[in-house]
Amino acid sequence: MIQSMTGYGKAKINLKNKSFTIEVKSLNSKYIDTNIKLSSKYKEKEIELKSLISDKLKRGKIELSIWKENLGSSSNYILNTEVMSAYYKQIKQTADKLNLSSKDIMQSLLRMPDIFQKQEENQNENDWNEIQKGIDAAITNLLSFRLKEGERLEKDINYRIKKITQLLKKISPFAQERIRKIKTNLNEKLTLLEAKNIDKSRFEQELIYYLEKQDITEEK
Repeated sequence: MIQSMTGYGKAKINLKNKSFTIEVKSLNSKYIDTNIKLSSKYKEKEIELKSLISDKLKRGKIELSIWKENLGSSSNYILNTEVMSAYYKQIKQTADKLNLSSKDIMQSLLRMPDIFQKQEENQNENDWNEIQKGIDAAITNLLSFRLKEGERLEKDINYRIKKITQLLKKISPFAQERIRKIKTNLNEKLTLLEAKNIDKSRFEQELIYYLEKQDITEEK
């Protein structure tokens, strides 16, 4: 079965408060060339993924992309209470010193730098196991795509072979007639050369010249 080198596969994994979209693309290449795009927290999995792709796809220019989308109202940011307290003390002291109102102090605090702190998301091995299932599904879809493209390619090649075979049959009578004409012309040339009593070496030169000229004429 012919298998195309180009292909595309996609899978989506839904987990708690997040989902992952996985895409695998393949282009023609003599060797395996893999490019992986995924979150930095899964970077240590890159070698493992390259080995998996090499085993399953064998060759091609492969691009694997994994995108995460947060679902619901979950956020990776929290209030940095230590920084917020420090800002509050300074603003309150300044307001008291200048006899200013601290009525809207909360709104001011929320606009200060570093008030919100991004939480480091811990890697969950169970999450990765589910992501890996999605990667396997995307690769399977790509292989299916390659096979379908290969079937279309095989049909096209067979159609063209059949067409060429049909045309060769139509050409055959013309080829036979061409051979007959060449033989006739060659016999006439031989008779003419013999009548002129040309020596053997000259005879051979004339014959070669005639054949070369005949080939050029036929190509034109």
